[in-house]
Amino acid sequence: MWSRTLQRRTFVLVTSGLWALHVAAQVNAYAAINSIVGTTITLSGADETYDSFEDGEQAIVMQVQDDVVGGYTGNNSSFGNLSTITSTGFWEVVTISSHTESAGVPVSVIITAPLAHPFHTGATRSVQLISYPQLGTPDFTTTTPIVAVPWNGSRGGVVAFQVARKLTIAHNISANGVGFPGGVPSVDYVGICQPTTYTTTSTNNAEKGGSIQRVYSNTIRYGRGKLTNGGGGGNPFNSGGAGGGYVTAGGNGGPGFGCSAVPSGGIAGITIGAYIYWDRFFMGGGGGGGQQNNSLGGAGGAGGGIVILKTDTLRTVGPCVPHHISANGADGGDSVGLIPDGAGGGGSGGTVYMEVNTFQIDPTCTLICEANGGQGGDVVCGAPPIGPGLWLDCGGGGGGGGQGAVMCNSGAASGVSPGTASGTGGANDPGGAQAASAPGPADSGIFGFGFHGSLPVELLFFKANSAIDQVLLEWATASESNSAAFHVERSTDMTAWEVIGSLAAAGHSMQRLDYALKDPTPLGGTSYYRLRSVDIDGSMAVSTAVSVVRSRNENFALHPNPADDLMILTGPVTTDSHVDAIDAMGRIAPLIIHLNNGMATIDVSTLATGVWRLRIELPDGQFAHKPFVVDRASAR
Repeated sequence: MWSRTLQRRTFVLVTSGLWALHVAAQVNAYAAINSIVGTTITLSGADETYDSFEDGEQAIVMQVQDDVVGGYTGNNSSFGNLSTITSTGFWEVVTISSHTESAGVPVSVIITAPLAHPFHTGATRSVQLISYPQLGTPDFTTTTPIVAVPWNGSRGGVVAFQVARKLTIAHNISANGVGFPGGVPSVDYVGICQPTTYTTTSTNNAEKGGSIQRVYSNTIRYGRGKLTNGGGGGNPFNSGGAGGGYVTAGGNGGPGFGCSAVPSGGIAGITIGAYIYWDRFFMGGGGGGGQQNNSLGGAGGAGGGIVILKTDTLRTVGPCVPHHISANGADGGDSVGLIPDGAGGGGSGGTVYMEVNTFQIDPTCTLICEANGGQGGDVVCGAPPIGPGLWLDCGGGGGGGGQGAVMCNSGAASGVSPGTASGTGGANDPGGAQAASAPGPADSGIFGFGFHGSLPVELLFFKANSAIDQVLLEWATASESNSAAFHVERSTDMTAWEVIGSLAAAGHSMQRLDYALKDPTPLGGTSYYRLRSVDIDGSMAVSTAVSVVRSRNENFALHPNPADDLMILTGPVTTDSHVDAIDAMGRIAPLIIHLNNGMATIDVSTLATGVWRLRIELPDGQFAHKPFVVDRASAR
């Protein structure tokens, strides 16, 4: 594969009359996916400013949003609950075999193999294609910070690249505040407290933060109800927006002017951390906007995006100021003024994923990997007190953003500091009260690095199919982490299990892997099979059992068939087995079995030419039957 040259975009800022140079690089191309039919992917809105989709190169298909709230769209406290996660968060690496363009812009690609996961496209869903460039030849050293293009509702929010051999981190890599957007403040509106307006089309109420549920209608856009992991917007009067959620939930927005007894602030974005797997990542939920009547409301902070980084060796060279690989949520907007309004909620942290075999971290140049929640916006009130100890109630602060995920396929790495922290709630007013902080113990979102164990093997399927003289066991994994082996177990009663075969596992994998193993001596009747996966540390997980119903006849095979003198009988035959030949008229002719080195030979030379049935008496007194043909003519 051709190596890619890192493309750069330079921004020149003016500060206090002095020129300051800030350089950042973006390395990905993005496109919205309109449809997926077999291996053909139809695109729209492709952005190849910083990279391009080329034949023979890899890309990432990612389901960013799906229909997840189901029927939770009524104006009640259940609004925005998660009904089903569907395909949200699935991502997988594909290889482009060919593509077509219109006016120089890609409109479709054909990939080399069908997708392993189900991806859902349509007006209420968002699936995108992201280039996955190979940087370096084969080593690569960053020359400027690398950042992601912000999510715009159909594409972006992800920075992803790979380095074949050695990646030297000399600059920050960031997806900070480029995930699901924060909600905007309401229009200026004066009203009474609205604790029971969870969803509305009215812009008198602030906008909810963006989330894994695509906003398909204005009927679910405004109001204090959360939108899954997006924080709810503030309601009248001057209430704060809530924080977004991901691994942990966000914090509620401040109650609003005179609304302490009937809180009208945004409701916190929920946690979706239980759905994280190595092939299912999420952007951080956006914070809700604040409600305003003086044009001073704070906007919600955007959630963190996603960083995907793959290399054999990751290193730093010191001395240096610690470098960051981060997907932090953005802070909610403050509300500052003589009599300010509601502030915005903080965005949740996003996802940092590193697939690294070896770390070489200079002790004088450490690496910080983080996905922290943004802080809730403060209400900074400039109004004077109206009496001793009395101040005007100036509005609700924003809720804190929840924690994101920091993930690595490796164990603990000296010099690497992973961390996830919840955002704190913003100040409600000069009295010192705060909006709710995002809950969750610190570092709840760390996976790998020796923290909290590793994420499990994700099993796509496990199935058993009966053949003539065997049962074929097949399974596939979408991803594996620290996997050591797979053991196939068999049972007749779902209580006592025996291992009938084992295969080595991949260890670490981010692509579909298929496995197959045969049971060469299957049992008659009903048998059950299950798969036991064993990790490197000895921990185990067991799949759901599958059943196979086999006729007793399937345990035996005869060959050659037709025959003229001798036939070989395979199956559970012993010296105590009795066999007979039965003709079409039902007449029985006893036969003799000769066992030699485990092979059972039957002499049929005394039988007349024609169709016969071999009857085998089993140890439990039952019989198995196999048809065969005696044909003397075929032997001449």
